[in-house]
Amino acid sequence: MRILAILCLPLLSLSSNFAQANSTQYYLSAAQSQPLLVQVHTNKEQHSQTNKITQQTQQTQQPQTHKAKQPASQSNATNDKTGYNDELAKVYNLGVKAYNNKDFATARQHFLQASKQGHVIAKRYLGLMYINGEGVTRNARVAFNYFYQAAKANDAVSLYYVGRAYERGEGVTKNLAKAKSYYQKSASLGNNLANQGLQRLNEQSH
Repeated sequence: MRILAILCLPLLSLSSNFAQANSTQYYLSAAQSQPLLVQVHTNKEQHSQTNKITQQTQQTQQPQTHKAKQPASQSNATNDKTGYNDELAKVYNLGVKAYNNKDFATARQHFLQASKQGHVIAKRYLGLMYINGEGVTRNARVAFNYFYQAAKANDAVSLYYVGRAYERGEGVTKNLAKAKSYYQKSASLGNNLANQGLQRLNEQSH
């Protein structure tokens, strides 16, 4: 019996090491699978920003370092089905393709062109680029202005980012009452991140 026990000891040790290794690998995988919510700066914001977000955002009990992100339904979209004319939709779609390829200079050029012609989501993209510093110097004030323009057209995501700007005082004077108002508008349009923003504000008020 003593001989048998001695022979089994190495096997038990190997089994224990294997279980420990698998456990470690599991937690590493779980950590790596977390979306970048908002470096909104997906530094998350790097976006756990995040993203640049997000996602989504992620996304989100967003820490100050998150990266702002397009929602999954928009971040990879290259087909504009919003009723804009074909030429304007083409310009916007070229911007999305360039953005997804991280060619931010080209993306900005197309988004600016589309934005000047009234494309709402192009304005949102420009807001994301400025809040994340993608191809431009990070400028929270400029980002807020683009989000605000898109929010006036009832873009749910932009309403959320305007609310977040007021909550954090990013590019605008901090105003929790306005933050709550914009979160409520965004949430009414189905944005889950806005619901999380409302929850944060409610917790702070207690």
